Amino acid sequence: MKEIKQRKQRTFEGLSTLDDIMELLKDEQFQKRLGIKFTLEKSNIEINEFIDDRTIMLVTDPDYVPINNKIILYGLVDRYIEIECDVIEVTGPGYFKCKVVSARKAAHGRRDLRFKMNPEKVVATNFRVSKHTIDIRNYSIPTGIKVIIEQFENQISKNADIVKVDILDDRDAVLAQIKKTRSTLYIEDLNNPATYVPINDAFIDIKEVLQEQTSQYIKKLTDSGYKSIIISPVIYIEDDERLVPFAYIQYISKDKPLTMDKVLEIQDLAFKLVDRIRDANTLMIAVHQEILDISRGGAKLKITDNNL
Repeated sequence: MKEIKQRKQRTFEGLSTLDDIMELLKDEQFQKRLGIKFTLEKSNIEINEFIDDRTIMLVTDPDYVPINNKIILYGLVDRYIEIECDVIEVTGPGYFKCKVVSARKAAHGRRDLRFKMNPEKVVATNFRVSKHTIDIRNYSIPTGIKVIIEQFENQISKNADIVKVDILDDRDAVLAQIKKTRSTLYIEDLNNPATYVPINDAFIDIKEVLQEQTSQYIKKLTDSGYKSIIISPVIYIEDDERLVPFAYIQYISKDKPLTMDKVLEIQDLAFKLVDRIRDANTLMIAVHQEILDISRGGAKLKITDNNL
């Protein structure tokens, strides 16, 4: 099954009325530049008939199959335009009776020219792909990544009196808040309530998270002989650019306050841990894939290998 993925999204603005859309579709010059979105090869499309104020008959390639009973037309006037149509009836191969639903125009014109590539001369290759998906909702962190985390903890164990690198656990209120907000817990001096207040939005407010249980949480730490604490998330970036806070690095000092330099140190270590995980969690696939077109803003690839 064909699937189209766009790494970079356009910014759009809506066309004001349905009348504007229909007038545009009736423009013969615009019709000549119409295409169908989400097709690998450019498909010819014609408006065969305007049936009523919102219904049109479209004619295209006989083997074309609409996705989810929708056809999205695109074309250029002064800017890129998309027109969404619902398929009411398929009257024959390539013949579609459609209702015009909506339209939108790109907020900006195209900045870069696109160039067609000759597949015999230019290809895309050496793809880096993930071996595993980190699914924090099901706590399914691959064993190999857990091993890397344990090794990393051992390597930085002398950076503070107590160092811990572990998976974020929703059952702990503080860790759950760190995962939810991707923020850091930093209490410079557990014996000084003034330092419980977060410096800015990048830090969590322990009193807001724990409320009436705050004093109990602080007492547990001070009774253990702790002076200062930092807990900062480790955030992995998935292939779809989704940010996944799945682990944390914790420093605890027993005799002196941890400074902001230590916070920055932990955050830097978090990036290094992610790099190490990414290197261990990726494969290099040296297949050749076709580049359909390319510009300074990116490339359009035709991916046919099942491993990609």
